[in-house]
Amino acid sequence: MIALLVNHALYLGDYRQAVALAEAGLRTAGHAISPALACDLNSMQAKAFARMGDHTGARRAIKQAETEAGLIRPDEEPVETGYVQPGLLENALADTLMRLGDTGPAQRFAAEAAGIRTHARGRVHRLATLADCEVRGGEVDRAAATAERMLDTAHGMESHRLYDRLVGIRRSLADTGSSSVRGVVCRIDDTLRIPL
Repeated sequence: MIALLVNHALYLGDYRQAVALAEAGLRTAGHAISPALACDLNSMQAKAFARMGDHTGARRAIKQAETEAGLIRPDEEPVETGYVQPGLLENALADTLMRLGDTGPAQRFAAEAAGIRTHARGRVHRLATLADCEVRGGEVDRAAATAERMLDTAHGMESHRLYDRLVGIRRSLADTGSSSVRGVVCRIDDTLRIPL
């Protein structure tokens, strides 16, 4: 439940609340917390710190999330943490590092996350993160191709969060001014016209 609250605070842009909720969850559970939940809470806290511009806090949370990830034993985790699948941490780290301006490592984590099998909705979000990282890293053609793969995967999905991701990708691609992105920008526009 606490992870859902943290995730919701992140989505709403209430980053201080996200940090506070994650910290409350980590402290309240103490040593009883499962490594998967601790990994997820720390990775979301890192994202919130990065969005607030707190590099030190973000890097501290990244390190803790990676430590906890190394302790995860899926057969010892409670059912409730089953959503902490391979690639989830890598995608969160890519988002965090991208916002910290570390585009090289961000692209590597994003590519790793996108290459790990997951359900279609998770794949769409991982591809969106990868496209973001590629645009910020100056690899516009690669970002356009990734956005095409994202659109192929998202076909038929409905979600406000997906809508927001598409708007963000569209904006970042269009802002490059590159003629090579026109096709995918038009395709995103067509997708956005369909009510989600």
